[in-house]
Amino acid sequence: MVKTAIIVDSTAYLNQEIATLPNVFQVDLSIIFDDGKTFKDMANIDEQAQFYKYMEQSKQLPKSSQPHPGEYYKLMDEIVEQGFQSVIAIHLSSSISGTYAMAKSILSEYQDRIEGHAVDSKSSCIVIEGLTRIALKGLEDQKSIQEIVTEITWQANHTQVYFMVEDLDNLVKGGRLNPRLATLGQLLKIRPVLHFNEEGGIVLFEKIRTNKKVYARWIQLIQEAMATYPQGVHVMMTHADTIEEASMVASLIKSELGISCIHTNSIGPVIGTHTGKDCIGLAIIPNYGENKVNNY
Repeated sequence: MVKTAIIVDSTAYLNQEIATLPNVFQVDLSIIFDDGKTFKDMANIDEQAQFYKYMEQSKQLPKSSQPHPGEYYKLMDEIVEQGFQSVIAIHLSSSISGTYAMAKSILSEYQDRIEGHAVDSKSSCIVIEGLTRIALKGLEDQKSIQEIVTEITWQANHTQVYFMVEDLDNLVKGGRLNPRLATLGQLLKIRPVLHFNEEGGIVLFEKIRTNKKVYARWIQLIQEAMATYPQGVHVMMTHADTIEEASMVASLIKSELGISCIHTNSIGPVIGTHTGKDCIGLAIIPNYGENKVNNY
């Protein structure tokens, strides 16, 4: 069996059960405010809360910084030294970060020492974790590296991701929403729903009044995906410092659709800069192939 490593970037915000596996590695992005304050992208909920508090007090949105190439080279050297024979790198959408392009370039420089594949998640957060779980399951089932890469690349291209934005301030700061419309939106309880489009960019999907109607719409979207992909789908969730609400929504989806497992993680600084605090995200990842398989 080929000894395979998996690399993700910190926007995956991996749950500890996955992050601590001996063949899972991570490179870090960071966030820099205009005053020089820097936050390393992280999955720790307490540290994320500190970031959101600081961001609320800032007049302008911070800028993100992708991993330094030197860190990626160092990690690749460690992976080779540990005897891994292949590596699969799963990264943040190439439409909003250069991390995937950098990884692809660096992996090509190691092709004489290790088989390397880079996968553009076309998304971030829970999707990267989901693709990582699927890749790990593929390794456990002794699938070939090419089979795994083909599978998760197809899934990345067919995954649907939606974010409900509770706080409109970040959309205003980022130039995505007119301040007057934001004020009106807050009064009318309008909840902008963002999504990753086919190119992997974050754009407005719909504007829906009230959280309850957003959740009802999500259930409808999951049902549509189930009809489109009879082989089954994985439903996953993520949140920005609002775990109670996310848990409630997950329970609602389970109850309404009879889904037994919904993995959830939290949104850190890099993605949280776009979504703002109290955002809740939904990912629908279809199973690959014609035969329905069990949830991982």
